[in-house]
Amino acid sequence: MNPAQRRPPTGQQRTGTRAAPGAIPAAAQPLLAGAARALREGRLTEAEALCRKALEGSPEQAETLHLMGVISCQAGDHEAALAHFAKALGSRPDFAAAHYDLGNAFRSLGRQSEAVASYRRAIELEPKHLPAHNNLGNALRALGRLEEALASLQRAVALDPRSPEVRNNLGNVLLGLGRLGQAADMYRAALALRPDYVEAHNNLGNVLAKLGRPEDAVDNYLRALDLDPNHAHAHNNLGAALEVLKRYDEALASCRRALELNPDYGDARNNLGNVLRDLGRHDEAMASYREALALQPDNAEVQSNLIYLLRMMPDTTSAQLREEADRFGAMVTAGVRPFTAWKGRRDAAKRLRVGFVSGDFCNHVVGRYLAAFLGHVDPSQMELAAYSAVIKEDDHTARLKRHFALWRPVVGLDDAALARLIHDDAIDILVDLSGHTGLNRLPMFAYKPAPVQATWLGLFATSGVPGMDYIIAAPGMVAEGEAEHFTEEVWPLAESWFCLSVPGTTPEPGPLPALANGAVTFGCFNNLTKLTDAVIALWARVLEAVPGARLFLKAGQLGAPAVRGETLARFAAHGIGEERLILEGRSPLAAYFAAYRRVDIALDPFPFHGATTTLDGLW
Repeated sequence: MNPAQRRPPTGQQRTGTRAAPGAIPAAAQPLLAGAARALREGRLTEAEALCRKALEGSPEQAETLHLMGVISCQAGDHEAALAHFAKALGSRPDFAAAHYDLGNAFRSLGRQSEAVASYRRAIELEPKHLPAHNNLGNALRALGRLEEALASLQRAVALDPRSPEVRNNLGNVLLGLGRLGQAADMYRAALALRPDYVEAHNNLGNVLAKLGRPEDAVDNYLRALDLDPNHAHAHNNLGAALEVLKRYDEALASCRRALELNPDYGDARNNLGNVLRDLGRHDEAMASYREALALQPDNAEVQSNLIYLLRMMPDTTSAQLREEADRFGAMVTAGVRPFTAWKGRRDAAKRLRVGFVSGDFCNHVVGRYLAAFLGHVDPSQMELAAYSAVIKEDDHTARLKRHFALWRPVVGLDDAALARLIHDDAIDILVDLSGHTGLNRLPMFAYKPAPVQATWLGLFATSGVPGMDYIIAAPGMVAEGEAEHFTEEVWPLAESWFCLSVPGTTPEPGPLPALANGAVTFGCFNNLTKLTDAVIALWARVLEAVPGARLFLKAGQLGAPAVRGETLARFAAHGIGEERLILEGRSPLAAYFAAYRRVDIALDPFPFHGATTTLDGLW
């Protein structure tokens, strides 16, 4: 949030032997003073009536017209306020307070560029006008002019180092610039000045969540809610952090509480959809995403989540995916001016500069595939750059870094700034490694920062981004006649889409578990989101057909008691009791591979089949 600062009108008359243009007649001064008092006490109708009486016979009083504008702003009639401020400035063009409040009215109407001009004029007339510097920074931030916003708010901090609002707003700009540590420091500075500052607690939680510290984020959201139990944003953000921590029951409650407080809160409906998706409640999740899009028709993040979920649902057709991808493409290209010239490779003798964009440069399946690929890159032919949206780096991140000539952390950087960075780095080929999965930066590709762009290794589905030239595939991944459902050109590799690292921690194959158990153990270690109702119905039939057989499911979500209970209920609906199921959560890699020794036959979900998990099982 960006709280505006407002200074009440002074109600003072210029001094001098002759009345200045727009000055207040002596008879009107008590009326103006009474109007200002009524405004302070919230009696807007009375304040307006007193102003109108003061203007009788002298309609050009700048101070009174200004006060009329402030009253209209307080009443929510910002169009009327514009007219009053314009009349005040017509009488007195050098009236700094009227220029400032005119800027506030423009901001309230979403006319940020005009607000910027008004704030700048107020500052020209009164260089130390703190609220004008503060609100100028807020308006510039709304326009995406973050460096200018930074300068304005730094000036505001210099004018008043004790203002928690200014420090909070400066934190918002630093967050937008991707300077997360500095943003956190600024929010903490605001809280040191005002420990009960709800917005700063909420904003600090947002930064900590981006820094990969969800537990600390939860603490800050809870502090905000202690101070204001009806703060819808804090409830929503708390729900998102609890989902990361796999505390699904609490996450559901938080998202639903946010929606109770604000039924038209699109972000909360999106986050609710994410939690329902993780719980395997696909139809409910889809309904929640659709409701979010009805409220926010241009929200590309929600549309991306919807595409990811559709890819998992058994009745989805390629034509449906293409239709939704086209909608996504329209969202991310709206208002975007793609680059049309690049300063990359001109000489065939020069190395290609290849950039990779991912939030999975870590111990993630994409990171594991990439490690195997990078080991075969000839550095004399290709110079590699990484644009890392990784929230929390790990040992695998350190191993990946050794292969890159350029490593750019981009968490918190907006799409336009990231595109400019990549363009300035003179990348020849830019590769997306996410598709419509978490932490993707697909909207940035609409800026076309590199002359050739491709998507690989993430979700295998069309991106919908017009600037994406190719989708890298393998033989058989795209059925005959299906290429038309991709916005990209399908570029099949000669053999495999995957580049599997040899898992160094795998145990030697052991004896068949069924020999000791006397019955078959089926297993699936895929993300639980892939287990649609159709998959569970089929696997229930498999268990019924094989006497004594059990099903071993291992997934990160199953570490949460709520998810285990939900999964047991889904199988129970098909007559499969708890005794037929083994449910386990995430474990370290060595234990994960060792768990395969407890499985006789691995099952693959559908239509969104396993990838790395399937290959791990085969290995």
